Amino acid sequence: MNIFVDKKELVEIIVYVWGDPKIEASHLESEAPKDSQKVSFFCQKPNHADSVKIMKLAKLGQGEADPIVFQDSIVRTLVKSVNDGEESRVLSQSQIDEINPSITRAVATGLLELVSI
Repeated sequence: MNIFVDKKELVEIIVYVWGDPKIEASHLESEAPKDSQKVSFFCQKPNHADSVKIMKLAKLGQGEADPIVFQDSIVRTLVKSVNDGEESRVLSQSQIDEINPSITRAVATGLLELVSI
């Protein structure tokens, strides 16, 4: 067992996206309609420094934790790239800002099922 996190090792989070004009998303295939689009997000595994950064930003353990800020901190800190089936690309912070909020919430929820923060 390796106790150190390899910053190059990525976790794939599959998000199912549907709806137009109101976009909805889930990391659970069972919640998605059969005609949903599958989008893969690749996230860095969090190390201790990432965990501390995310917890501080969300004020976890400091009284008034904000779940929206917690999810935002996870996405901004750990999401590195996306593949929407047509193209794969590395994401900048400004591109992350432009992702639909339903999708980013699904990414954060899916990632929390696979890693510890």
